[in-house]
Amino acid sequence: MSVNSEIRNAINKDGGDTVIVTLYLENQTGTNDNSEILECFKDAQVLQIFKRLDKMEQTEILNEIWTVATDDQKAEKIIKAIDNLESKRR
Repeated sequence: MSVNSEIRNAINKDGGDTVIVTLYLENQTGTNDNSEILECFKDAQVLQIFKRLDKMEQTEILNEIWTVATDDQKAEKIIKAIDNLESKRR
């Protein structure tokens, strides 16, 4: 697969150089199913704390989770969100 000159210049490569490209599967439905995340919050006993947040803050938390590229990154963001919600309990 060829890489255009703009990208080659940005990554300091010349024509003919070898590059490694990692592709990620995007959410194919185009919609995010928050039930999985909310179930994680419920299991961690922070769902009620999440529901007490204003809608804007809830949306920010969910968007931060959904904007990552891989499931591993998504899991890390969920764990971080749970930790942040737990800190609001104290």
